[in-house]
Amino acid sequence: MSGSSWLDPPEAARAFQVVITDLLSESDRGATLIAADMVSHHLDMMFERRAPEFLKSRVKQMIAYPGVAATLSAKADIAALNGWIGEMPYRSIGHLRRIRNKAAHSDRTFSLKDEKDRLKEMLNLGENVPAAIHDMALKILTYNLFERLRLTGENLVEQLGENPFGSIEKIAEELQKRPDWSSPLEERLPRLKLGLGVCLTISLMALTER
Repeated sequence: MSGSSWLDPPEAARAFQVVITDLLSESDRGATLIAADMVSHHLDMMFERRAPEFLKSRVKQMIAYPGVAATLSAKADIAALNGWIGEMPYRSIGHLRRIRNKAAHSDRTFSLKDEKDRLKEMLNLGENVPAAIHDMALKILTYNLFERLRLTGENLVEQLGENPFGSIEKIAEELQKRPDWSSPLEERLPRLKLGLGVCLTISLMALTER
């Protein structure tokens, strides 16, 4: 998984922005529903592009309830049957759909931590991809945490004479004293992994279509 290439398709780059700006701030349930909608929307757009001329006027009807391609499962099946998407994205969508169903129909509080095995299967989009996505998500969240602390410290310079969070070393030292500060990172990690998995799935579908 190359960071310089898998976000090259515009569809994947747009998905990444949605993940960073919207999905991360949601609950696990909300993030999962958004993730499934992102893939469903990508497939809808694919159907509209790939439909033969004599069906183009009916595509919107077919992809909306109760049309033949209304569900995420049906969209993925039809796209795969037509050779528009490959095996790995198809299987990933299947795992995402199962996680989405749990989120949508669970009577209790839904947590992506409880779906870690299914999430890992969803991220299995190539050799070592689950580990690479985990590392990438952790780096993004860690950088964001460090940056927030650094900016907070800048507001304390006049009062303290220096930024108490002015370097990575100082921040790491403070985090060791206050492990609770990193709890939001741990909470968001499964959501970001889910979102990055969706971005990669969309990227693979876009590259296959080209």
